[in-house]
Amino acid sequence: MTLTKEDIAKLTYPFKREDHDFLEGYVYISEEAITERIERVDPEWRFRIQQMIQYGDSVICVAVMTIKGVSRSNGGGNPVQRDK
Repeated sequence: MTLTKEDIAKLTYPFKREDHDFLEGYVYISEEAITERIERVDPEWRFRIQQMIQYGDSVICVAVMTIKGVSRSNGGGNPVQRDK
């Protein structure tokens, strides 16, 4: 199984306005809209966290997503917010 041109077109098609969420002045595409789109292309898609690293007061996460046998990894980080 591999991604076709049609699959890529479905995944990259612009999201509708109602698929966006707003939080603290930022605009996001809702998790539900993203998940629904991916599941239309591959109901057996996978997402796994490969590594989490504490770096000072931040956490860096490297994750891998696989859709129809094609995997891509990426990383991101954010400061840790601690409760007293």
